[in-house]
Amino acid sequence: MAYASISEVRSFFNALDTPVWVSSPTPSPCRSSNPPHIHAEYQGQKAVFDFSGNVARGDLGSRTATRLVREWIDLHVEELRAGWALAQVGREVEKIAPLD
Repeated sequence: MAYASISEVRSFFNALDTPVWVSSPTPSPCRSSNPPHIHAEYQGQKAVFDFSGNVARGDLGSRTATRLVREWIDLHVEELRAGWALAQVGREVEKIAPLD
């Protein structure tokens, strides 16, 4: 991954030819005011999603990959919120299971 300060949460979606990578940012002073979000990457395309599944920035270039990221967010929103809270205080973020 090309993100410098990102903790890997999990790659997932084996149904796609290329895995989708979803990452959660590590805390930093400049990110503390950002709303909670995740970074996703699929075949070199990157997007930022909020915890409601909205694309805040970027584009994965695949409607299927975007739909699967949204489905994964819906299933794991509480874990994502807990991970965000941990990251904001400098703690390690737990890995979240992939979409089966």
